[in-house]
Amino acid sequence: MDREKFNILKENKGKTGIYMFQNIINRQRYIGSGQDLCTRLLFYYSNSSMEAVLKRSKIHICSALLKDGRSNFSL
Repeated sequence: MDREKFNILKENKGKTGIYMFQNIINRQRYIGSGQDLCTRLLFYYSNSSMEAVLKRSKIHICSALLKDGRSNFSL
């Protein structure tokens, strides 16, 4: 996921769709959707945005990405 960041964002700009993150350590899967996948995925590349969201609500994918690191996830 980290190595392909720019390609992922470029390929999904303006696209609506469903995405799945898979933790390669424990095989947990997280499924989401977005009206603009580039904007949604960009959120997951920002630790400060995810930390702010976690203060307000418990979003499991944010906790997992921050805990295990994006390099341990496939998209």
